[in-house]
Amino acid sequence: MIQFLKRYEFKNKLSLLNSRKILKKPIEEDLDNLVLVAATLCNCPVSLITFLHEENQGLNSNYELGHFDASSHHGIAAQLIKNTDSITVINEFQKYILSSDSSINSFQSPYVFYVGCPLIARNGVCIGSLSIWDTKPHQLTRSQEKSLEILSSQIIKLLEFQSNVTSKEELVGNSKAIEFYENILETNNIGAWQFNLLNEQFKLDARSKKVLGFSEDYIKDFSFDSFLDIIYEDDVAGVIEILNKIKNKGITHYEHEIRIQHKKGYWLWTIIKGDVVKWNDFGDPSILSGSLQDIHDFRTTELQLNSIIENLNCIAFRHIFFKDGTQEIVHITEGATNLFGLTAKDFYDDFENVRKLVHNEDKLGLSQILEKSISSLEEWKHEWRIHHPDGSIRWHKGVGRPVQNKNGSVSIDTVIVDISEDRNKEENLKEINKKLNQAQKIAKLGYWQWDLTTRTGLWTDQVYKIYGIEKTDVQPKAEDVLDTVFPEDLDIINEKRKNALEFDQELITENRIQLRDGTIKWVRQIGHYTKDSTGVPISYEGTIQDITESKLVSLALEESIQRYTYVTKATSDAIWDLDFLKGKLYWGENYKKLFGHPSLDSVEDDLAYWESKIHPDDRERIIESFNACIKNGVVKWEEEYRFINVNNEYANVVDRAFVIRNDNGEAIRMVGAIQDVTEKLQAFEEIKRSNERFEKVADATHDAIWDWDLVNDILYQGPGYFKLFGHKILKNKGNLSSWKKFVHPEDLPLVMGNTERMMESQTEEYFSTDYRYLKSDGTYANVIDRGRVIRNKDGEAIRMVGAMQDVTESKMYEESLRLLNHDLEKQARELYHYNEELEQFAYVVSHDLQEPLRMISSFLMLLEKKYNDVLDDEGKKYIHFAVDGAKRMRQIILDLLDFSRVGRTDEELETIDLNELVADVQLIFRQEIENKNAKIQINPLPVIQNYKILLDQLFQNLIGNALKYQREGEIPIIDISHEDLGTHHQFIVSDNGIGIDSEYFDKIFVIFQRLHGRNQYNGTGIGLALVKKIVDNLQGEIWVESDLNVGSKFIFTIKKNSNY
Repeated sequence: MIQFLKRYEFKNKLSLLNSRKILKKPIEEDLDNLVLVAATLCNCPVSLITFLHEENQGLNSNYELGHFDASSHHGIAAQLIKNTDSITVINEFQKYILSSDSSINSFQSPYVFYVGCPLIARNGVCIGSLSIWDTKPHQLTRSQEKSLEILSSQIIKLLEFQSNVTSKEELVGNSKAIEFYENILETNNIGAWQFNLLNEQFKLDARSKKVLGFSEDYIKDFSFDSFLDIIYEDDVAGVIEILNKIKNKGITHYEHEIRIQHKKGYWLWTIIKGDVVKWNDFGDPSILSGSLQDIHDFRTTELQLNSIIENLNCIAFRHIFFKDGTQEIVHITEGATNLFGLTAKDFYDDFENVRKLVHNEDKLGLSQILEKSISSLEEWKHEWRIHHPDGSIRWHKGVGRPVQNKNGSVSIDTVIVDISEDRNKEENLKEINKKLNQAQKIAKLGYWQWDLTTRTGLWTDQVYKIYGIEKTDVQPKAEDVLDTVFPEDLDIINEKRKNALEFDQELITENRIQLRDGTIKWVRQIGHYTKDSTGVPISYEGTIQDITESKLVSLALEESIQRYTYVTKATSDAIWDLDFLKGKLYWGENYKKLFGHPSLDSVEDDLAYWESKIHPDDRERIIESFNACIKNGVVKWEEEYRFINVNNEYANVVDRAFVIRNDNGEAIRMVGAIQDVTEKLQAFEEIKRSNERFEKVADATHDAIWDWDLVNDILYQGPGYFKLFGHKILKNKGNLSSWKKFVHPEDLPLVMGNTERMMESQTEEYFSTDYRYLKSDGTYANVIDRGRVIRNKDGEAIRMVGAMQDVTESKMYEESLRLLNHDLEKQARELYHYNEELEQFAYVVSHDLQEPLRMISSFLMLLEKKYNDVLDDEGKKYIHFAVDGAKRMRQIILDLLDFSRVGRTDEELETIDLNELVADVQLIFRQEIENKNAKIQINPLPVIQNYKILLDQLFQNLIGNALKYQREGEIPIIDISHEDLGTHHQFIVSDNGIGIDSEYFDKIFVIFQRLHGRNQYNGTGIGLALVKKIVDNLQGEIWVESDLNVGSKFIFTIKKNSNY
């Protein structure tokens, strides 16, 4: 009966919420945001909020990525939540519903993971559920479960808070509705208050007192001052400000949130709403009345939700895109600062603040995804990088759900999470895997796993390589591996497997395998069986390592030890055998013969005695080497040291030994021999020094060093032979025939003739022969072979030593140089004739053009003189223009002639005092200098070897330009200076003239390029081009530095002792 009443109460309440449109769009938007947060929190693609209404229907909200049957899953979620009041986690969903009652066991879903959180109202009624779905299993942490509980509580608070918008007036006339309204006020902790602005009397009703934790009789006369005393300090100013606005008739209604101290001492979040309900005769507000609502749980949950978001380092907001291209951000949660280094205001003001942070390589992709989502109204999911204001690069993951609004705009509810830590872990894992794979490759170590139930396996790449099998999509089989094992080794392997299964031990084997191509390998395998609860093995995993090299060495060592046993008595070495298991050191008979020392009873005494006889300077080194050999798994040990005999004389000895180890790599035995090499060492050292000198010379030189033993016909070839020709060096096997077959057939008779002549002669010692020698790539190298013949006392040649030098490049260079010189001589001759013709042409053209110009000028002047009285001013002006044009044309011809002659001169280098040369140039411009009162400052200039005519032309043009291009009313000041740059002289000619715009710096050195009209400054436009050509031919450079209306600097360099 009680349960029925609760359900009835809930259905009526939900009906009222719907009829009053309490579940309207704003709360639907909030619910949509919460399902988005829930899905992101659990990293799942689907989240639902399902409300129980009528039987199996709901007023629901959902978030999903991709195609999803929301309707059927809302229905199943409603069924699953009926009989539970706590979180339900299912990782095999289909199996779960098959075992359920008939109402749901026929439901088919692609999802395997389900989490259901009941939505429990204050009266204990379950009104719905928050559920999360995925196609793969998950394990939720306690933190995630707690966060889901908070989200469920937040949903309840949203519903209850929204229900309060229904006013009491809407329910007047309906007693049941009024009663229900009272129940809502009681349920939602809403009280009433009244404040007299004139006498400041403040009254709270019983429900308001209850909200604050007081009984109805506890506070009889509650003043406004008393109320201010229990308001949170930061909220008092806001309360007073609102009252002042009301008193000043600025507002008649207000609503705000403040914190009030509860009787129990904590600060209670409340919403205060007030209206002016009475005015005095003067129209001033006199009575305020309103409500006080406890929203503490709602605000606390909101803060907890923000805490979740902050802990997740994420942000949620609604991004609205309008049809006119504008956009707006609303409903933003906390987290902007942590995530982007921005404030919420930065978000609201301009979303471009966020877009600017996106990594340049990711901007286009993110924009395209957003544009597609807006146009298709499909959910989007993407990962990208940003440049955080703190200087770091961070990874973000975003999920957005678009909705088409009635006005045509599109709203996207978006959640963005910082996934930098996960991405960094990903990268670190990739790096670790890379290093692990590299380590396995170096160690020739592979990992394998067998599923004994399905008889299938998993191999790493190294396992495939060890077995010589190509890696394909086909699963490896146990039979394939067993077929490779040597039959002789199978019994041992099977016995060890049996023991491993019976005693739960690791399986360690060393055995041979034969690959498909016939290759035989030794492998070491270490494996472990996993059993189920009944003790039946279900899987088998382990490692396999290719130990072929080390095993062959071990086998060779065993054979070598046997041989040592046989030769112990025949050798003069002191044989010894150290048994680590028995703790005994056995010495051969020669130990006492060589050194006179006895063999003691124990290994400890023997080793200590042996150590004491080692030379003090060698002792520490030998003991460390011996111990390191035992500890580090080394198979062979060899050392040289000095050992004292019973006569207190030190002998130089070589001590060699083999270490025998068990399957675990532990040393169990060590067999060795001490050889007295005192006499041999002296001879060996001499030979060694000689050989080292020869080998160092052979290795250092680029030549192919060779040594021919004529008596035994053995040819030794140094490392250079392979480097130069690519032929394999036949150590101690080379002879005259192996060398002769690579000599060019055309050169062989001459080479062999010279060789035979040298061998027959008893006086000649040195020889040198040029010939061609075949390289391994099929080409011939040009070589010079130089050497010396070594003869015995009878003059017979017994040995020849020499070196082959590859001179192919030198030969090719000589030939190319010869051809190049031939071409250069030909071109020089052609250029000489061309220059002669060009100079003659320039002279003829100059003469032929100047003569008509002189005649034109002369006749024009005669006309002006003869008809001076007849011509008017206009006619005289035309004659003046013609004469002036003829003069300019003549000057252009002369300048062009000078320009063409630069670089072609028969003038000899001469010693030039540039101070005198510049002084002579000044004389040329003397009249102009005096007319303009110009000042020319000449700093000390050098005396150089060069061509006077060219330098005279150069300085004339630069000084002439500096005088010509002057500002009106300004006295010209020209400065000429010099600086020695080592290989070049540098000169600077500066002025205070009109200056040059920087965009014309290169243009002014081009022939016929003028920056001013002829009516401003006369000239031909050739001067600076001529200057540049002179400087280029003197192997220098020229450039200009200038500012308009300030002046210019012409800087040029010429090479010292220039000769072109």
